[in-house]
Amino acid sequence: MNKFSTSQNEKNRAQAYFEELFSDMSKLPFSFKYGSQIYHGLDRDFNAVWENGSIIGRHRDGLEVRVEIKCNFEYAQFEWTVYFENTSQQESETLSELLGADLKINKPHPELLYFIGDDAMDSYAYAPMRVPMRAGTFLEFQPVGGRPTSFMTPYYRFETQDEGMFLTVGWPGQWRARFDARKIDNYDYVNDYTVLFTADSQINGRLRPGEKIRTPLISVMLYDRQSDIRTVNLWRRWFMDCNMPRQNGELMQPGIFTSTSWLYNEMGQATDQNQIEAIKWYRDAGIKTDWHWMDAGWYFINGQTSISDWGWQTGCWEVDTRRFPSELRAVSDYAAQEGTRTLLWFEPERVQPDTFLWDTPWCLEIPSAGSKLADFGNPDFRKWLLERVISVLSRGGISLYRQDFNIDPLPFWKNQDAKEGRTGFAENRYVQGYLEYFDTLLERVPGLIIDSCASGGRRNDLETMRRAVPLHKSDSPYSDHTKKQAMHHSLYQLFPYFTAMTAQRGDISHADQYAARSSFAPGLVMLYDVTSQDESFKAQIRRHCEQWRRISAFFDKEYIPLTAWSNNPEQWIAWQFMDVEKGEGLIQAYRREGCAQPSLSVRLYGIEPQSVYELDDFETKRRYLGSELEQYTIHLELRASAQIIIKKIQ
Repeated sequence: MNKFSTSQNEKNRAQAYFEELFSDMSKLPFSFKYGSQIYHGLDRDFNAVWENGSIIGRHRDGLEVRVEIKCNFEYAQFEWTVYFENTSQQESETLSELLGADLKINKPHPELLYFIGDDAMDSYAYAPMRVPMRAGTFLEFQPVGGRPTSFMTPYYRFETQDEGMFLTVGWPGQWRARFDARKIDNYDYVNDYTVLFTADSQINGRLRPGEKIRTPLISVMLYDRQSDIRTVNLWRRWFMDCNMPRQNGELMQPGIFTSTSWLYNEMGQATDQNQIEAIKWYRDAGIKTDWHWMDAGWYFINGQTSISDWGWQTGCWEVDTRRFPSELRAVSDYAAQEGTRTLLWFEPERVQPDTFLWDTPWCLEIPSAGSKLADFGNPDFRKWLLERVISVLSRGGISLYRQDFNIDPLPFWKNQDAKEGRTGFAENRYVQGYLEYFDTLLERVPGLIIDSCASGGRRNDLETMRRAVPLHKSDSPYSDHTKKQAMHHSLYQLFPYFTAMTAQRGDISHADQYAARSSFAPGLVMLYDVTSQDESFKAQIRRHCEQWRRISAFFDKEYIPLTAWSNNPEQWIAWQFMDVEKGEGLIQAYRREGCAQPSLSVRLYGIEPQSVYELDDFETKRRYLGSELEQYTIHLELRASAQIIIKKIQ
């Protein structure tokens, strides 16, 4: 349980700030240019009114502006999205310079905190950053290539001496955010700390009759700056309570995943039978699992042609019934007998030659490219894809739909824009269609879970995270445990649920304890050699899974970094989860491969000095008075991990 809750002062401040931003229709927190006129909100040209919790403005020429607003003051949070629709029978005037957020923030000594996005080869992927916003500072952020968390993330903390706010840009495309502390009007360099925050998706063009576009979702969440621990856990609480998708009212639970991807070339050499045998192998080893992960390669190229390379033959999405005569139903049915559910990979957007989608009019193209981009902005494509995916899921008994995205869409959007003589419209249609597709899929398949993947973690914006979980956080080398640990240190501050893989391709016959414990996350993914008959190998895996089961209930509790973020193999890294009300928690600590220091002293969080606690590291149990844990020292051999359960005894 998370003990941190929003204070009444924070709730009041959020409500007051909301009223400040939205009380004057001509000074709303967004701006745009329509024709030759620049608007900061909706002035008399739009006759704006409140209707059912939204602001509606109607221009005399038929342009309708709708500001959809959601307030959640219990968490000191509110958000808005602006929609523009041409309700006339003629083209609109040119809409440009559209900023979904246009805010001036006047606070003393501001600082900006953010995280680097995902990149498989960058050792700083997900690294936390902090920049003082001194006079003259200008920062612009955007992802690379059109996938929203590729190299950069749109999650920001803007802090001053006593206060802070989370500013989030929700846009599963090529967003742009700017923080500008350069001279504004009569800027007083001594007393004025004005920072201009803007966010957009770069629109310039006329709307056709009936056409609708939207801005990124903008979320603002205020907090009192008391401690980083409190701030992080206020975000985690809001993210879990108000954003993470639920199935039958429940958040996705921690689980053990199995996969044969490294053994059978993803699913390229898989069959109904060897997938059933893989599930049975874990059962016979005495290992309880929750999910069986079936990744790329289960489909035909086109019609009845089997694939030879899963990565370059996407675009059909018909089950290869030569290898899977049951259309995967036999696998799911056997898994269900063992208390396990199945996950299936799709990548509908990247289209390769000689596949069904390649010859349809539903794709965007760029000259001389070897791939096409199936266009979520095309309703005919969405309709076809929905029926195709739902059929595969239903026939196969699949419970978790995994959508990958291994192509940068931005060049395709820009090329289509050039054909239309407009900017940003192809992307805008695409983003709206993508979100509609997920919403419709969830509506039509009750209880379905969606996993968002994009070459790892490159599509984890807020709009997507309200519909999906980010199981696969990165395509980084899975045996780079230092980088994996550094990612986890940051990711727990953003997303309370993700998975980690225990084995690297080519090394699936060893159940290394350090590798396994470096992967002890809410989802533990095992890719071991399920043809092995080595009983000691099975026993090692079973021991790791039993240990993970004992700690798995702590991952949604309060999160406390015990060391600074580090990607240095010569340094320790550690963090703690704690249920303060119960007095129970978990320490995860890692002495890395090159670390010369045999011990680490940490200050544990949530410990009552007069209470007695038992600390259990799976080998020994020791009791301590709470006051003795003010400075707790962990001793480890080189390249080792401590997983220590904390339990209040009295």
